[in-house]
Amino acid sequence: TFQEVPVWAIACHWKPDRLAALLPKRKGLFDQRGRLNTERLPDQLPDRVFLLVGRDDLFPYHIDFRRTQSEGQGGKSKDASQSLVTMELFEVQIGAPIDPTSFVCRPGDIEIQDWTDEYLAKIRGRR
Repeated sequence: TFQEVPVWAIACHWKPDRLAALLPKRKGLFDQRGRLNTERLPDQLPDRVFLLVGRDDLFPYHIDFRRTQSEGQGGKSKDASQSLVTMELFEVQIGAPIDPTSFVCRPGDIEIQDWTDEYLAKIRGRR
């Protein structure tokens, strides 16, 4: 349980073909046995994610992006990992009404320039 909510604990890692597609210029991501060489990853990229997902609502209450430490890195063992970013969502209310005044912008004397239409036209032109 997490915050008194029954959850599933899920540990995820990269599929080699998906990671290779994401980083096509990176060579040596995997060794001959197919194990990921985390030293070849960009520093900010995790090699695994740990999730706590609600059993009833499948909502991700806890998301932890982790990075495995290579042997000799920081004196850690090969399987040790550290958290890069953790998100925990508390007091989740699914389907609850949202007060629209929570999203009102009062910029004061700042002049606002809305380029939404131009941006959308540019994106639509790329398709």
